[in-house]
Amino acid sequence: MKKIRRDMGFNWKLNVVFFTIISVALVAAFLASYFTTTGRFESVTENNAISINQQVTLNFEAYFEEHRVLMGLLSESIETESSSAADIQNLLTSYQFSNPNVESITLFTPEGAIVKNDTPSKLYRSRSDVSFIAQSLDNPLLYIVTPQPDNRLYYGTTSDTILMSKAMYYYDEDVRQLGVLAFEIDLAALESILDSVYTIDGGHSLLIGPNETVILTTLSNCNDAECGSVDLVLDMVIGSGFEMLEDSRYYVSIQTIAQTRFRLATFMNVDVLQTTNETLFLIIFLIFVSTLVVGLFVFNIVSKAMTKPLIRLQNHMKELNHRDHLYQEVSITGQKEIVELGNEYNRMIREIRTLLKNLEHEENEKRKTELIALQTQINPHFLYNTLDSIVGLSEQNKHEDVINMVVSLSRFFRISISKGQPIIAIQKELEHAQNYLNIQKIRYGYQFDYRFDVNPEVYQYSTIKLILQPLIENAIYHGIEQDETGEITIKTDLDDEFIHFYVTNTGYGLTDEQIATIYRNIHDDAYTSVGLKNVYQRLKLYYQTRIIFEFYSDIDVSTTIHIAIPKHPMRSDDEA
Repeated sequence: MKKIRRDMGFNWKLNVVFFTIISVALVAAFLASYFTTTGRFESVTENNAISINQQVTLNFEAYFEEHRVLMGLLSESIETESSSAADIQNLLTSYQFSNPNVESITLFTPEGAIVKNDTPSKLYRSRSDVSFIAQSLDNPLLYIVTPQPDNRLYYGTTSDTILMSKAMYYYDEDVRQLGVLAFEIDLAALESILDSVYTIDGGHSLLIGPNETVILTTLSNCNDAECGSVDLVLDMVIGSGFEMLEDSRYYVSIQTIAQTRFRLATFMNVDVLQTTNETLFLIIFLIFVSTLVVGLFVFNIVSKAMTKPLIRLQNHMKELNHRDHLYQEVSITGQKEIVELGNEYNRMIREIRTLLKNLEHEENEKRKTELIALQTQINPHFLYNTLDSIVGLSEQNKHEDVINMVVSLSRFFRISISKGQPIIAIQKELEHAQNYLNIQKIRYGYQFDYRFDVNPEVYQYSTIKLILQPLIENAIYHGIEQDETGEITIKTDLDDEFIHFYVTNTGYGLTDEQIATIYRNIHDDAYTSVGLKNVYQRLKLYYQTRIIFEFYSDIDVSTTIHIAIPKHPMRSDDEA
């Protein structure tokens, strides 16, 4: 036996070891998997069924939550004192148009009369059931979700819908009125969620409404009058368990969808699952056996092909141990695997060279990261001064100014954050500038006016964010005379290559020496201002040398800062 082991070549030893290890491992894994899964079949089925039901329930809850958030935003917009009847009409029309799953949006009085809807030309149907209005008024903090089969709000609506409603306030000729906002939501999206439930062959799902009616089902022959699945759901109410239905064993899981009175029921056919499980194990066993045979054959071929090329590769790599040969690439011929190993080594050498070349690039990226961090920082002095001004205006009972400052401040910081994206639409950049100007105009007691001269064609392009606000801040602090009124103008234009921005303020103006000093400061690393220099450096980092950053001034008349950036079309992931 010892002589046989000594005479066995390296290739045969590898084959024996491989066959023994793989055989034992595959057989042990198969037997352990078979007996473990068979013994825990019911508990695994139960866990899977409950997990599927919970996941789909979460999908339904997320769908309803999306519309609750939408309704909340619309309610907040309507409830402002400045919302006229025309504003309410425009809001309803805009929200309905931008949300195709919402069939209609209607604002009702407590008596059921229509205040406004998304389309005035819609023909309203007289409803026998307006209980959703009373439910919303009785529960003003809740969003009421009710099914309405064959009871739609308007003629011409062919889709099946559900109704979501909420009590809210609106202003009618400056008088605060109580009303109910109602969304008619298409059931098509809910159907797609229900159809996504994987219950294996023979399984199905039901969505049951608060009045014990079937809202949606994946069964074609299930209705309220005659359906064994519905009877089971009504008997169980909520929970899970194994049940017999039409001579088949099912695992039934029922959960309530949060903040609604809907229930989701999933039926998983246990008999089909068990048969599938047994078939699967048979296939796995055959795969194990086939894998063992094929693996032994392939391993024998590979081991033979590897021995000689490996020795040759070893000799080549020994020559590369010397430091002088660190950047020398090796040339290897032979089997594919050995050639690929040699290619990987050569690739590693090339990557070392690339890493050295990338050091400068990494330094630029580090600087870019620092500048992005700067642009995302909230200016505490600006925030403190604004909040202090809001308090002062409130004490003077200047409520309209307080509202304007709070709304502008909220929009200002929302665009400043912009989901952490450094690139935003030019339209958003201009809105950000307008919010800042509105805040500063109130803070400075309406000492200056501002206007925008915008070419609408620039709206289809994007820019790095927060480039206009520092320029406007500079125009206010250094351009507007304290004892006189002034004007700030923001202008945009474009040509074949660039988008142009102009920020002009009336005032003292700048001398040629002052402009030269500004140019020196923005190029001086020791200059620590985060205003003009910050904008210039960020423009350089993103657009390299393809930018314009210059000043024009007419003494005692005006000063203009002109910047230009390359035209970059707005992408779908840009903040819009």
